Amino acid sequence: MPDFSFYPLPLQPFRKGLHLKEMKMDDKKLRNITREFNRWRYPECRARTIKNDDEKLIIQFDGTFSFSCCFDEHFEDFRIMLEEKGEKFKIAEIKHIGRKFVVRYEKRKKKR
Repeated sequence: MPDFSFYPLPLQPFRKGLHLKEMKMDDKKLRNITREFNRWRYPECRARTIKNDDEKLIIQFDGTFSFSCCFDEHFEDFRIMLEEKGEKFKIAEIKHIGRKFVVRYEKRKKKR
């Protein structure tokens, strides 16, 4: 295999054998999903992107929902909104930090 180390960074994932679909989620698409989520759920719940990389997506949720029952449905709703836009994620971890929740979503592995 040829050495691609001298190419600029955007081509580096191809050297590792990754496909374009396995790279991080498009920032504009994520921003639109987050805005739509917040449009219908704020001020009860608000989502903010903390990290968006190749393998995971970390979203912080805050608002008054942390005092109500079924608060975890917001995390699942966000995952469903991602899926509706063609992004396959699963909830990997939920951390409760004060009045906020930090949720780590991981990309689902494609079945072959």
